[in-house]
Formats: sequence, structure tokens, C-alpha cells
Amino acid sequence: DQTRRFKILILPDAYSKIADVFCMFDEMNPTTVKNDKSRKFTLSVSDIAHWAGLPTEVVGDEISKFTISGKIDIVDDKITVRNILDMQRIVEFRLTTLSKRQR
Repeated sequence: DQTRRFKILILPDAYSKIADVFCMFDEMNPTTVKNDKSRKFTLSVSDIAHWAGLPTEVVGDEISKFTISGKIDIVDDKITVRNILDMQRIVEFRLTTLSKRQR
């Protein structure tokens, strides 16, 4: 749990941290439906802020970006990630970029 949370915290920006929170929850609750890339989570902005180590206001702004770009949908207390592979790509890209900067 600590190792997984550390991965989120080392990401360089709020957008990728939030994407990794979705990835983490997907890892904790894997789907049994093959080829279904969408995931539904019962998470609040406060929950995401807690796991990402970010202020709630920042998470709210970033969640809006995910919604506007069509990566997530929010209905009531459910957040649907349309394609979890997109979230994984965001995280991997940021980690690769971070690794190259550290060289």
C-alpha cells in the first residue's frame, strides 16, 4: 500500500496523479469482464484528493479537465473512466518523462 501510494506522489503533476489514483483503484478491484476498458468507481473528489496527496480544489479543477476531454463521466456519486488504458498511458508517459529529466 505504501509503495503504491509513493508511486502516485512521485508523479510530477496533478493530472497524472489523479490518473494513477484511477489505475490504483482498478488494480485493487479488477474487472472480470474481458475487453471492457471502462471502469466505474464510487469516489468523491475528496477521496481522490486524499489518495493523490492534493488539495480538493486542485482535484476538482483537474477532474473537470478529464470530463471535458471525454475521459471520464460523472453521474451522482459514480465516476466512470471510459478507457482505463488511457489513464495507464498518461501515468507511464509522465513517469518516462520524469525518468528522462533525472538523467
